[in-house]
Amino acid sequence: MSSADDHALQHLLALTEDELYQEVGSHLYGQPAFGTPARQLIELGKRWSSKQLADLVCGNQQLQTLARQDIPTQELVLAIAAVIDIVAHMLDGVPATTAAVLVVRIGLHKLCATIWADGERVKGDT
Repeated sequence: MSSADDHALQHLLALTEDELYQEVGSHLYGQPAFGTPARQLIELGKRWSSKQLADLVCGNQQLQTLARQDIPTQELVLAIAAVIDIVAHMLDGVPATTAAVLVVRIGLHKLCATIWADGERVKGDT
């Protein structure tokens, strides 16, 4: 990782959760002629992460299997690997590193809880 990449990552890690959502929202919204209220960008980032990001990250069967294992720094490693290696091309313009930091900040299990629980219910119903 270059020092510029390391600096960018450290900057993202220092952001609050709402600041990360705002960062995501600004990537999704683009550069409007007039400023967009921070609250609107935060809400856009939250909607995107709870639906698109969660669907992309949590739907991967290998990730589900690994997440159930007792691995040191599990959420950090899995979240970054899942976002960057698996779905980087499907992030709607949001940088993979930003998405990975958001997944780590939210927590992989928290982000995926509903999707994984629904999957278990479907398996149990068949």
